[in-house]
Amino acid sequence: MSIIFDNLKKVKKRQPSTSVYPIINVKRKKNKTFLILIASLVIAIIALISFVIFTPIEKYKTTAVAEQKEKPEKQTKTEVPISYSRTTLPSTEVELKSNKQEPLPEKSTSKNKILATKTYVQPKKESTKVSLDIEKEFKSYLVKGDEAYLKGDLEKAINMYEKALRLKEDIPTYMTLLSIYALTGKVKKLEQILKYPDLYPWLDEDIVAITIKNLAESNFKGDISSLEKVALQYDKKGRVHQALGAFYEKRNKLALALHHYKQAYEKNPENPDYTYKFAQILQRTGDKVSAKQLYEKLLDMDVDTIFKKKIKVILKKLG
Repeated sequence: MSIIFDNLKKVKKRQPSTSVYPIINVKRKKNKTFLILIASLVIAIIALISFVIFTPIEKYKTTAVAEQKEKPEKQTKTEVPISYSRTTLPSTEVELKSNKQEPLPEKSTSKNKILATKTYVQPKKESTKVSLDIEKEFKSYLVKGDEAYLKGDLEKAINMYEKALRLKEDIPTYMTLLSIYALTGKVKKLEQILKYPDLYPWLDEDIVAITIKNLAESNFKGDISSLEKVALQYDKKGRVHQALGAFYEKRNKLALALHHYKQAYEKNPENPDYTYKFAQILQRTGDKVSAKQLYEKLLDMDVDTIFKKKIKVILKKLG
């Protein structure tokens, strides 16, 4: 605005021209004065706009530079990465807190060596090699045992499976071995396994019942009272009693068979198989009245029509 007032003062101070054409000179002076006024206004507006626009930018730049000078550490500080290369081992608290185990660096300072020992465990190459050798030998014994079992050489199969189990615990191999022990009548070896339910937690009522049934199919005719005592600790629903009844019935020990069939029936009286076997043993031991009652009960159970026809034939014979 000061530029505009200065120009106006200059115009007033100027002396009138002594031109030959005074009228024309007056018009030219007016036009010139008007143009000067417009130019001054334009310059003033441009100056005002420049002041409004560029002053905040300069202020921002100066404050930013000042902040950088005051706090240089905050701008340059970077976070330590959690993952790092094998050649460097950062000595920061982040690595101490992490559970990652990384190999020792080739070249490290004494401080880094201390940190490395806290997070690094040297792998045992020898133990890994030994475990691989054991696994290989274990599988070799299993293959030989399976081959012997398929050929019917049960004694060799037992020998191979026992050697395999000395190297490594394996439930399927134990179950196969139990089956072969039973089929070959090795009662003492069965006892050694069945009497330790805590040592063999995979043993249950079904496995023990199947083992006793396999023993019933063997040619063993000796005493199994000690095995019976051990096996019954697994009985929950009568399955072991049922298997023991089958064992004694096949050896024509009807009193013992009757005892176990009765125990199985009492534990699960709604089981058609238990009811039928109990009725049969009652019939064989001469208690036809009790047998008839059980046969009649079977007709009311959910059994197939062929089985019901068989029961009706038995009832006709009993009268």
